[in-house]
Amino acid sequence: MAENRRGSRAGKADKLLPYDFVPFAETAYYPYQKPGTENRPDGRGGDLPGHDCRQNDKLSGFIEYTLTPYSDLALEIRQRLGGGYFMSGSQIRGRVRANLEILSASYPEFIDTTPLLYRDLTGKHSKDYRERINPDSEQRGIEYAVQAGFLVKEDDAFYIIPAPKIGEKYFLSIKEHRLLQMGMAQPGKCFRSLYCWEPEMLERFRQLQEQIDAFTKTIKMLRARLKSALQPIEGKIADKFRSNYGFQQRLKNILYDIRAKKNYSLPDELAGFKRKLLAELRPVGGQGNVEEFFQKLVDRWGLKAELYISYQQLRKNRDFRPYQQKVFLQKDENQGIIKISYQTGPEPAYLFNSTNASSKRSHYLVLAPGNSGSLPESYKVPAHVIAAYRRNLDKFRQTDKNTSVKEFYNIFEKYDEVCRQNNALAGLIVFFQQEQGEVRHVGRTPYFKIPYRHQLTTLLGRREPEKVDYAGALFGFVAEKTAAEPAERQAQAGLITAYKSRLRFTPVDIEPGDTQTPDLHKPPLQPFLLPTPRASACAMYLEQPAGGDLQTYEQLERPRLNGYKYYHIFPPTLKKGKPENWLNPGMLSNKPIIQRDSVKLLRGKIYFHNLTQAELGLLLLSLEPKQLLKTRQYGPQAEQYRCELEQAYDLIGGAKPYGYGKVKIEVRKLELEKSGCDFASLVLDTEEIIAAGTWGEYIDTFIAGMGGSKYFDTVHFRQYLQSKLELPDDNELITWDQLPTKIAEEKSSQVGYPKHWRLQRIGKKH
Repeated sequence: MAENRRGSRAGKADKLLPYDFVPFAETAYYPYQKPGTENRPDGRGGDLPGHDCRQNDKLSGFIEYTLTPYSDLALEIRQRLGGGYFMSGSQIRGRVRANLEILSASYPEFIDTTPLLYRDLTGKHSKDYRERINPDSEQRGIEYAVQAGFLVKEDDAFYIIPAPKIGEKYFLSIKEHRLLQMGMAQPGKCFRSLYCWEPEMLERFRQLQEQIDAFTKTIKMLRARLKSALQPIEGKIADKFRSNYGFQQRLKNILYDIRAKKNYSLPDELAGFKRKLLAELRPVGGQGNVEEFFQKLVDRWGLKAELYISYQQLRKNRDFRPYQQKVFLQKDENQGIIKISYQTGPEPAYLFNSTNASSKRSHYLVLAPGNSGSLPESYKVPAHVIAAYRRNLDKFRQTDKNTSVKEFYNIFEKYDEVCRQNNALAGLIVFFQQEQGEVRHVGRTPYFKIPYRHQLTTLLGRREPEKVDYAGALFGFVAEKTAAEPAERQAQAGLITAYKSRLRFTPVDIEPGDTQTPDLHKPPLQPFLLPTPRASACAMYLEQPAGGDLQTYEQLERPRLNGYKYYHIFPPTLKKGKPENWLNPGMLSNKPIIQRDSVKLLRGKIYFHNLTQAELGLLLLSLEPKQLLKTRQYGPQAEQYRCELEQAYDLIGGAKPYGYGKVKIEVRKLELEKSGCDFASLVLDTEEIIAAGTWGEYIDTFIAGMGGSKYFDTVHFRQYLQSKLELPDDNELITWDQLPTKIAEEKSSQVGYPKHWRLQRIGKKH
């Protein structure tokens, strides 16, 4: 048997990729309550610092800092009118905010919490997926559970007009060889074949289909005759076929051997599978003589398996494009399709196909609206369903080969254009599910993506809507960023929904190096392959126990997120591959590259207003973790981290996965304005330079307020420092340039990382 010639993949494969994670704090820390919060157990009023004149018990002033480059930089810089160069302070603001959020156990604000959607037809969660999308999947197919309809637009709203049923089904799936035998391949029509066909192959498919149809007729009669005996075990029979004898699972080694051009007998291989299948069906039981029924099921399975393998041997039509084609059809009394024509017929309908996925063999047939009596009223598509669809479409990685596919799927943003391109006078064909008249899911295929059982919003934990963390208090927030609760709760009496930042980052001046070139403000662009890893890659983004099963977002048990993603810091800048060797040039990004020797130093300031001592300490620590050594109370404890603190780097700008943007940040000066609203403070505006030796007092105040010594474990300080250290040279890293080739070597048809890969975690044993 083919399955015995190739051993299964053993164990898991840990892969060191360009990124890792710093764990989240167990719970977010909120030092403030929003003004107007009512019925608080501590009875305190809102205590967020104000933005008015300088307050006596608060600190205002500025911090001057420098960045020393240790690698080439991928930065957008500008030239001043009077000479010199600078870059926007926002490029540093984001880095400092990310550090501050981790160090203060703030709620993870800038984690993309777009709903995670999935579609699993053959993998580990295929049964869960099919049951969620079709609870009756053991008995009936997808055509009974997912509705087909026509998307129409009125003003700025979208509605779905359900298509009439075809018998008890919402639509029909028709294999391509049957459509070709009906004469659908005609010049000038939108119908496009998924495969390239030869006449003799089409004839072989016709013969196989006739035999399958004959067995189906016999099985139907036997099922009716043995109804009482089969009814209790139908689910077990269906599960046996689905779980153990799905074609992609059971026949994958045969297909591998075919593609490797190995010599073997396909009839002998299938005969062996059929014997095993029959032996596994017999113990299922059933009263009465069900042996003949089992045998017919097995024989039909063998013919369908041969048909499946034959499809896999066909050559894909690389010129395939999605289409929506109007046709006319003729049905028999059992709702079976007798004939499909382009010219005329009893019932108008549409042939439809949205993609030529690797295992796809069928096209869809949908009746035109308004042909089978009165239709249910149309369903309005809710705004949140449209938003989720659009966000998911944004993740579609467009290349030159699939541009037309993405355009075909862009049904909301470019509705009129897609209708015009497909001559869709009745609307765009979509598939959907609704509950009590509300559309819950919509897609261009009946196997649309559905939300995982666990979402990032729940795994991250609940944000306290009445409270404010340090990141929100220092950098400000707006309603859209804090709306973890319904809008009506956010808008309760007196509860603020927006707050202005008390920090201002100035433009960062660039001091040119000795080898400065005249074109520093217009550096040369270099191409990079920069894929964007997403949280849907559960093997990488979820904690994976050593030697355990893969943790996923769909499992019953609540998984744990790895934490904040960061890119490794490399000793040298990584060598990029050549563009002609990249497998997906559509994912290239061009970045301006500034040579390290052309920049001596970058110097900037952060102006702050009405900070508490703890907030100022946190800001200093977020800029330069080495400041921890200057603290009185926690400096001795920090000695265990001295080596890491002195070697800590940060990454700024673009192309981080290639080692660009490595800098050391140092705090050079701290100046405080004289506090108060008195005349002297407002007019004289005196300033006081604070000696570096006393800065640690502010950090001590911050750490004490966070719980003292236990603070370091609370925010996973050691792992945070690990994210700032250079990666040792002896690691076998898979760079972004290498990734497409490494995935291709696995001979995996899966999009993204191979399923057996796990992220190798730095500093964690597996």
